[in-house]
Amino acid sequence: MKLLRTTAALVASALCLAAPASADFTVTGKFQYVDRDFTFSGVTGSEPSLPIRLAKVQVLNASTSQVLASGATDESGNISIFVPGSGTKNVLVRCYAESNAFGSKSLRATNTSNVTYSTSSSTFTGWSQTTDLDIGTVTAQKIFSGSLQANPFNMLDQMVWGIQYIKASGGSNPPQSLRMQWPGGSGSYASGTLANMATDDGYDDVVQLHELGHVVHNVYSDSDSPGGSHSFGQSDQDPRLSLGEGWASGFAGAVRSFAGVHDAGFYMDFDGDSSTGSSGIQLRMRYENGFPYAGTTGGEADEGAVHCAVWDLLDTASTSDNTPGDDDAVDGSFTFNGLTADEAHWQAFTGPVDSASNLTIRDLWNGLFVPVNHGHQDELDALFDGWGMAFHEDALEPNNTAATATAIGMSPNFGPTRTLYYSSSPTGAPGGGDSDYYSFSAGVGTVFSVETRYPGGNGDAETYCDPRIEVRRPNGSLFASDNDSGDGRNALLANLTADAAGLWTVRVFSNHSYRKTGSYELRVEHEGGPTGGGGAPNIASVSPSAIQQVIVDGPGIVTLTGSGFTGVTSVSVAGQLLSSAFPPEFSIVDDGTLTLSMPLTDGLGLTAIAVTSPGGTDAALITVQANPTPTVELRNSDPSFLFQALGLELVVGGGPGDIAFVCASPDLSPTVVPGIIDLGIGAGYTSLFILATPVIPAKGYTELTIPMAGLGLPAGFGIHVQLATLTGASGFSLPATSSNVQSGTILF
Repeated sequence: MKLLRTTAALVASALCLAAPASADFTVTGKFQYVDRDFTFSGVTGSEPSLPIRLAKVQVLNASTSQVLASGATDESGNISIFVPGSGTKNVLVRCYAESNAFGSKSLRATNTSNVTYSTSSSTFTGWSQTTDLDIGTVTAQKIFSGSLQANPFNMLDQMVWGIQYIKASGGSNPPQSLRMQWPGGSGSYASGTLANMATDDGYDDVVQLHELGHVVHNVYSDSDSPGGSHSFGQSDQDPRLSLGEGWASGFAGAVRSFAGVHDAGFYMDFDGDSSTGSSGIQLRMRYENGFPYAGTTGGEADEGAVHCAVWDLLDTASTSDNTPGDDDAVDGSFTFNGLTADEAHWQAFTGPVDSASNLTIRDLWNGLFVPVNHGHQDELDALFDGWGMAFHEDALEPNNTAATATAIGMSPNFGPTRTLYYSSSPTGAPGGGDSDYYSFSAGVGTVFSVETRYPGGNGDAETYCDPRIEVRRPNGSLFASDNDSGDGRNALLANLTADAAGLWTVRVFSNHSYRKTGSYELRVEHEGGPTGGGGAPNIASVSPSAIQQVIVDGPGIVTLTGSGFTGVTSVSVAGQLLSSAFPPEFSIVDDGTLTLSMPLTDGLGLTAIAVTSPGGTDAALITVQANPTPTVELRNSDPSFLFQALGLELVVGGGPGDIAFVCASPDLSPTVVPGIIDLGIGAGYTSLFILATPVIPAKGYTELTIPMAGLGLPAGFGIHVQLATLTGASGFSLPATSSNVQSGTILF
């Protein structure tokens, strides 16, 4: 038995000696590509080498094309690939313009025959596979179509950055493989999962990302863009097209900003040849201010306004650009329910935007509030309104029924810009279409016209609104209607002859499938015949244009100038009729001037003033503002007299949410506690009384009556009132802010 074991061991040893020697090796090195630098001023002429990131790499037998091993570049373009094998081979390392770093689907840059571009190392002839191989740095050079330049690895890099941005915003790996091809002929476009790059766009990073944005729209969400021609500075496009094009450009800016590009916020398309500087620029536009199309950019049907709004939504005060800080209300200083703006936007883009039909920018707006209300509506409203997108109710709401119609006068002048927008949500968003009702007086035989126009009479719309008008008789029956007889999409009913006397009604609305909101202006113009009275008033101006809610020793006097005031019979402010009894609350100075005592109103902001005569009604707006500092008004204050039976009648004004301590004292000596309070009354607390501590409501004021009956105060007794207020603006921190002092004297 021992002999047999020894023989078996010798046979096994011989077999091992006869087998070829086995060895493994590791391939290292770096792949990079030649880029072309550009700024808003054009191609700089600098051509740095950038790493080829996350790209597919194969180690090949150069003689047989056998794949010896596979791997990928890292974020710096480096490779380290383990290769099993033995003996010697002619070794070649090839890097493909393809990334498989994002799940099971690939990103590829190809030619128009769908062949993936690649670059290779030198061939290492007879390389011993017992020795590690460092291929050094391999640089993918530019490629050409005629005189036009490209680098497919630059295209791959844009695609990689795009998917990395999506994932950083909460998105997933691409659900389908994506491809970018070059040279693609005379125009860049996207179709399904393909971005075709025009032959002159081989180095246009922004154009490449724009087309990738279309692909992203197709595979992650849904695009209803009809396609077709489009351009910057054109505000009357199909709004579905404007959303598609504008969102893609906004996406390009967001990706470049995410990639750390300085001054990423602009669109740029250049020639693609060797031109440098501004001579090579075909098209450019800044997202931050719309330059050089700022004067012609605005509205929901303007792709430039859309991409500027998307940029403003996503950039922050820390975005690396040429404008320190941020110039819009969404500046990165707050989150949207814990989400960044990019994350909140992506939720809306892949949710409500995906499911919307006839998609426009309004669907992105609505998606920020439903199904998840991401908050910060005021800041979002300011952002979109800044680019002419009116996703808010106007100052005359509610006037969406005949019973709440806004009174207007016949005039050759168009009224202020109004919005067709209505929201059933208490927060005012999301919203949809609206009906605005207006009323005017007319007599039998009055000839009049009713017309809408674009905001400010803009010939290029700057809105996507498609207004329709209906005119109804005083009994409510339909008299006439029109949709598109005016300029562009506007409505016009010309030379109508009234067949009844009384209050007529105009309804402005839209029944278009996707142009239900937007902006418009309206006029009802007298063309002849009786007007229903002695001529309609016409308000040309309001002075002041803004007034504080609480006026000390008021009321505040507002002056209207215009014409037709002689026959005015009533004046109302925010629906409140002013008294014509003694003392009158309005006064007709002459036919061109009327003054009124401004009452307290139930809200801040734009407030309607309406004047009515037998000839009709006209209306104008004044802005009611919260008092910037705490203010107290003591009614019947000196030199008038107080009556104990009526009590102290006070109006307390300030910022909504402020906490006011209403203090009173018979002594005008001050009360000062450094860092806490500094009042002009109270004699160092010895005769200081706190009468009430109201919180200022949203309307900017509250009214108080402090009882005095039964106190037995003697005639001639002086009372001084002052506020010590903790303001919301200061975070309710001390010291308290002091108001004015009001004084009164007891008569009996």
